[in-house]
Amino acid sequence: MHFWGNAHAQQRLHSWITVRVADVSIDGDDLFDQDRAEAIADQIVELARHNHAAVVTTVPPTVG
Repeated sequence: MHFWGNAHAQQRLHSWITVRVADVSIDGDDLFDQDRAEAIADQIVELARHNHAAVVTTVPPTVG
């Protein structure tokens, strides 16, 4: 099963991002609003989902 068909893997990614975004030690200067950590994680996961096709279907450079 691929990642985007695996709800558990997606939730684990979302949770990991949420924790990292809410962590004040990420930059020592509150780069992200901790109250918005969930919403930021939502946006990051959606961006990754949207860009998935472009990332996995990149045409390799031609040689010669």
